[in-house]
Amino acid sequence: PQPAAGQAPAAPKTGGRLRLVQTSDVAPREPHLRQDANAPIALTVWDTLTRYDQSLKPQPGLAERWDWSSDFRTLTVKLRQGVKFHSGRELTAEDVEFNIVRIRDPAVGSQMRGASNQIKKIERPDPLTITLGFDKPYLGVFDLFEALVITDRETVGNLDQGKVVGTGPFVWREWTPNEKLVLEKNPAYWQSGAPSLDRVELTVISDVQAMAVQFEAGQQDLALKVSAQDFERLRQDPKYQSVIMDTGNSYFYLAADVSKPPLDKKEVRQALNLAINRERFVQTAMSGISRPTTLPWPQGSPAYDATLDGSVRFDLERARALLQQAGAGSGFEVPITYNQQRTATVGKLVEILQSDLGQLGVKLNAQTQENTVFQRTLNERQFGGLFTHLHGFSNQTPVSLFLQAFPFRKDNASNFSSPEFNRLIDAMDGETDEGKLKELYAAMNRLLLDEAFVVNVATNPSYYVARANVQNVEYSLFDWWVLQRTAVS
Repeated sequence: PQPAAGQAPAAPKTGGRLRLVQTSDVAPREPHLRQDANAPIALTVWDTLTRYDQSLKPQPGLAERWDWSSDFRTLTVKLRQGVKFHSGRELTAEDVEFNIVRIRDPAVGSQMRGASNQIKKIERPDPLTITLGFDKPYLGVFDLFEALVITDRETVGNLDQGKVVGTGPFVWREWTPNEKLVLEKNPAYWQSGAPSLDRVELTVISDVQAMAVQFEAGQQDLALKVSAQDFERLRQDPKYQSVIMDTGNSYFYLAADVSKPPLDKKEVRQALNLAINRERFVQTAMSGISRPTTLPWPQGSPAYDATLDGSVRFDLERARALLQQAGAGSGFEVPITYNQQRTATVGKLVEILQSDLGQLGVKLNAQTQENTVFQRTLNERQFGGLFTHLHGFSNQTPVSLFLQAFPFRKDNASNFSSPEFNRLIDAMDGETDEGKLKELYAAMNRLLLDEAFVVNVATNPSYYVARANVQNVEYSLFDWWVLQRTAVS
């Protein structure tokens, strides 16, 4: 199993079905809001314009080729001819423009809004050509292409009813919310010989232990994100494949709404950062399969700094001193909100924080929100205290984190803003000199640790267990499933 990009050869076996199981239902209503629950459908029902390979080089998808102008301010994209939506209608440049413009609508709530807003001009010289104009060079446009699934503009208003139409290798056939989704092979798929499977069945089992039981009973072929404890146990059994998808895409974080005292004082936020026992979280909640971190970058990122990443250690006494310095030495009470879908992991982080911060007189009032409510609160920046969740966009062009991820954007969920923060984002955006970029990344890393409005806790690698007869499971840079070549023998 490995990351996949671009057109792949046909699998050695055709036919059959793949039975997947995960704890969360898919959310077809919003294809342009990146969320883990949609990992099984993002690249099975839909396609993207391009997809990165393992060296972050974009490979053709719906876009067959592209050319930059000499000043890197105009990008001309040629679409693949003959690609059809599942409705039978041919893909055109108008569909691509529709999707690019759609994510600019605040009501859509897409993380990609900032990236789309970098595109200042869109032209369609012919049905299969789209030209994008920029005020300044924006090489991160391929990060947008990687994430932007192209949905059918004629049926997008019916997504609530599960009428999902894309160009992907599988057709949306039957959906019972919170129970089961059935996808069937797209006989008109543009990749020759793909997909290999006739059918994909996704079952939703909200209880993570029950999901593992059903997998071990042979009722499922592949289980997405069993508990870390079950993963560690099952990976010892030769009957199963146990794979960690270490793409560097996802991270646990803790953030503070800085509009609410005492979280408006950075010394308080710095104290909270010091009070995170990252190693304990990694060992207890993640069974050691993730890595403690204080920066939002994988180790291969040009923005990664090993020295700074290890500069924040669990230290309650230093945290106590900072609280006293901020005038909060006698403690305080604050809500901490998390997505109830993440109770098995983020919920344990909250428990650890409650225990350790309690020693400093800080009382955390934990509250959970259902996924759609949490996503809306995140988008509307209305937490009013602490909140903890996951973010992506770390393993791409570093500026994309600050243009797209809710915790790090200018209009971030913490309501944090400063002239220096905005200046650094603006300076990164459009800069092509590697030396200057390295200086900007270093300055931003220092600012993130100093202001501590959002702090990283640990990596969140996706992982799965599969039966031995499941072949050629691949995934994208975003841990989205790529099932064109997958077969079940």
